[in-house]
Amino acid sequence: MPNKSSVVGCNSGYKDGPNYPRFKFPQKQELVAKWLLFLNRPADNVVTNNSFICSQHFDPSSMQVTEHNFTRLNYDLNPIPTIHPQLIPQSQATIPTKLRPPSKERIFQ
Repeated sequence: MPNKSSVVGCNSGYKDGPNYPRFKFPQKQELVAKWLLFLNRPADNVVTNNSFICSQHFDPSSMQVTEHNFTRLNYDLNPIPTIHPQLIPQSQATIPTKLRPPSKERIFQ
């Protein structure tokens, strides 16, 4: 099952990428629409149980850390992702070090 950030350009959850906490889409449709607007995706984009946005795209004030050191998004505050990957400082951004080799199998059409 995919467990990667839905934000274009974010490599959280990938094999060689960072593993930041990820949050599922909210239940409120108004909030889902705002999240999709941030993602720059069409309104008819299907949000599934496997759709996530990682913590790097939210303001820290909209998150809380539990007593067991889990990061939770406070949905009561109606959090909206606001930080695009281009705005994440280079010191925190990671670039994959390995590229997957091309497939040796030829596809004929």
